[in-house]
Amino acid sequence: MARYMDTLGDLSSASDSDSDEPAAKKTTRKQKSKSDPDPEALEAAGFKSGPSVLHVPEPTGESSWDWAKGQEGDAAEPESIEERERTRQAANAGVEEATRKAAAAAEQAKREKLEEKLEQQELARRRGLSFQQREKRKRELGQAKKDKNYVEEEKRLARGFGIHSGFDQ
Repeated sequence: MARYMDTLGDLSSASDSDSDEPAAKKTTRKQKSKSDPDPEALEAAGFKSGPSVLHVPEPTGESSWDWAKGQEGDAAEPESIEERERTRQAANAGVEEATRKAAAAAEQAKREKLEEKLEQQELARRRGLSFQQREKRKRELGQAKKDKNYVEEEKRLARGFGIHSGFDQ
């Protein structure tokens, strides 16, 4: 049986007679591994370390675990009426600006939705037209494909100038 498969191989017993090696010479896996790496060697190899709790300074003075009131100390002077009014105005100005931006964004979204709806209606209207009607609209907009049938296109242009041949009527 292979050595790594023997679960009882690491146990030493006095009745173990098939082993030629003395128990003191056997080494465990932990003994074979190298010692912990030196931090300086790791940094030299390119490894970086994060913040450590070992470098946090000891607290100085007496610390209080009570809830704070949001002020620097217990002896802080109360907020003056002018300061309070300035704070209120700054907060209101920020809210008004945010409201204005939100309203503008909502209006823009509404316009885009309306444009999309009109575009969809136009597409639906185009689908309802016959082929001749769609081609007529393209000709009026100057979007007709002129390189497909040269003779028909020339006849159409001639009719636009009042020239009618008896051939195509």
